[in-house]
Amino acid sequence: LTAFIGNTLTHCAIIAYFVFSRRVREVLCNEYSDETMQDITMPRLREPAYWRNLGMYFCIFSVVGHWMEAGFCFLISIGVVEGSVDFSNTELWRDWFYPFTIEGIGFVMCVLLLYPLKNLYQKKLRSRILPLILSFLTDMLVCSLIELTMGLILNADLKLWDYSDLPFNFIGQICLQNAVGFGMISTMIVWVIYPLIARLLAKLPRLAMNILAGIVIVFYLVLQSLYMITL
Repeated sequence: LTAFIGNTLTHCAIIAYFVFSRRVREVLCNEYSDETMQDITMPRLREPAYWRNLGMYFCIFSVVGHWMEAGFCFLISIGVVEGSVDFSNTELWRDWFYPFTIEGIGFVMCVLLLYPLKNLYQKKLRSRILPLILSFLTDMLVCSLIELTMGLILNADLKLWDYSDLPFNFIGQICLQNAVGFGMISTMIVWVIYPLIARLLAKLPRLAMNILAGIVIVFYLVLQSLYMITL
């Protein structure tokens, strides 16, 4: 109970900082009112470059998501976050370039679904704080639904996770602690990380982007092939 209260207070403190900090409001809100920034990041589904970039995001964040999950498990192991860790999971602790496909899919979902919703909230609501709060709640709900769906499918046989011992869990597949964490991460993605990456990539010439995308995708396919052979 003490650990849960501590985690809850930590989450509330971080959320309060994002809501009430003037510096954060300036970075998060002012930058995205720029029409040029909206042109860079808004979905253009008919353009091949948009899908090329989505493929890059999937490949990169399948690996980066592995590192993030390992970092989260490390916080659990030292008692900062409540939960249990399986150190025998060699895919997580030994094979650092093992792609976690679900993490790549999660980033793509943020770009395709949660980012447009964030823009919709900003457009419809005449406030700088309310869209951020509503975006966080939406992100938390969507990510929890994805985890619940994956849990019902995968854990029927594989038993990859079980939150039955954690407070405020639902049939052991999702819990409040992880829901808040997912909401915070996905909100950072749709408000900061994705727009920043899109702006940086937009500065590169088309040929350089095509070469970079080719390298990233080939590297990802090589990783997947190697781990499938190992499996």
